[in-house]
Amino acid sequence: MNIDISYIFSWLTLGLSRRRVRFGSRFQGGPVPVPVPFFWEPEPEPEPELVPEPVPEPEPELVPEPVPEPEPEPVSEPELIT
Repeated sequence: MNIDISYIFSWLTLGLSRRRVRFGSRFQGGPVPVPVPFFWEPEPEPEPELVPEPVPEPEPELVPEPVPEPEPEPVSEPELIT
């Protein structure tokens, strides 16, 4: 069994280099970025525009009709009983 040692070393280095390339291609570009948790903040609702409320027109005051006063009955002078 006469096997050349240089052949074995070349095969081992070729296999290891392939593994390194395959292994390194996964992690190329440095560390994997850790996802930053995203806290969703709802957009603030726009404030409603301040619209002045319509001022109601003042209702005309209802003035009661004057009731005619009854005419006073003529007062007769009291009779003196003697």
